[in-house]
Amino acid sequence: MTNFHTVIEDDARITYDAMVRAGVRIGENAVVGAESTVYGDVPAHHVAVGSPAESVKIKPGSEDRAAPPDAGGENRREERRIDYELPDDPEPFDEFGRDLEPTDG
Repeated sequence: MTNFHTVIEDDARITYDAMVRAGVRIGENAVVGAESTVYGDVPAHHVAVGSPAESVKIKPGSEDRAAPPDAGGENRREERRIDYELPDDPEPFDEFGRDLEPTDG
């Protein structure tokens, strides 16, 4: 299993039933449209929709601060990989402290 940092910056909005894949960055003040599936980064101040989500416009009033409309969609998840090592014999964990031994009869 591989883990990634997923980054959702300030004032970003992820709307109804949208899915954001692990390792994606949603930029500041960006919007992900309803039922969209985000596989690549969404730049700040962009509106992304669809499956896979693509940047369709820059939010009004943010044109001077935003990257060009075709700037989104890069998949940079490998840059956000979380490296870790698991022990060869991990200790069992039971958050409820149950007796997990089988009972007789």
